[in-house]
Amino acid sequence: MRLRHIEVFEAVMKTGSVSAAATLINVSQPAVTKTLQHAESQLGFKLFRRIKGRLYPTPEATVLYREVGKVSSAIETVRTLARNLKSGDQGHIRIAATPVLAQEVVPIAIHKFRTDNAGITCAMETNHWKEVFEAVLTNGVDVAFAAAPPDHPAIQQHPVHQGEMVVAFPRSQAPRRERITLKDLDEYDFVSLMESVNPVSNNLKNACEAVQLNLKSVIQVQTHHVALWFVAQGAGVAVIDQFTAVKAPRDQVALRRLSPAMKFDIAVLFAKDRPPSVYTEKFIKYFVAACQEMHAKYERLIASSS
Repeated sequence: MRLRHIEVFEAVMKTGSVSAAATLINVSQPAVTKTLQHAESQLGFKLFRRIKGRLYPTPEATVLYREVGKVSSAIETVRTLARNLKSGDQGHIRIAATPVLAQEVVPIAIHKFRTDNAGITCAMETNHWKEVFEAVLTNGVDVAFAAAPPDHPAIQQHPVHQGEMVVAFPRSQAPRRERITLKDLDEYDFVSLMESVNPVSNNLKNACEAVQLNLKSVIQVQTHHVALWFVAQGAGVAVIDQFTAVKAPRDQVALRRLSPAMKFDIAVLFAKDRPPSVYTEKFIKYFVAACQEMHAKYERLIASSS
């Protein structure tokens, strides 16, 4: 039996007449009659007998109806799933993020997203940008978020927010002025990121080369979070991203803006041959909102840090 046969057969079994079945499934009476006849022809036995103007199922139809109910239930499950996928109410999102974003921004977005979309589960992995690219290209994740990602011919990038680099000082060593230049850092011990670990820090390297500045790097680390920890211990100063800066202990660290400002883009990444699903696109909106929330928190913190 075809799916159309099953739908008509089940409608007649429920209603007991062709006209009522036609109304139930929103088709014409001739269409119901024709479909029943075709089903009986394929099956090789009668499904209904007409007695005093009403259709009664044959014994074979009664047995068949028990199994048809299972098929109808499975079809309805598929239809419901399709509706949920269309509306973004059910599914699973695999996410990758660079450390700058994975420590707080993406978790905020996931929590708020799942509060509003409990039927969708999430998995997040934290990688440096090279591993993030690999995950996107090999279909290891559905979407990725990175700070200052380099271009790649097979990866679609959509900038969604602009971040700022800020200087973190041990509070006892912080200058009084609100903005400082890179050359002002020449007199300090510097906590830097290892080369090629973070494109955001590569921007710092390029800016230093432009003003012929060679910062005195006394400690090298892999993430801004670790650099901030060293600053809090008084081991030196560091240029970190604003999202890491919001976690600075105010009694140990003072923040100062750079002049000129050093900005970086935050982008959503996905493979060009695999556009994001409905629910992934919905999640991206929550990620953007989380970036804006963290930016507002950063502005309040740096205003009170001087």
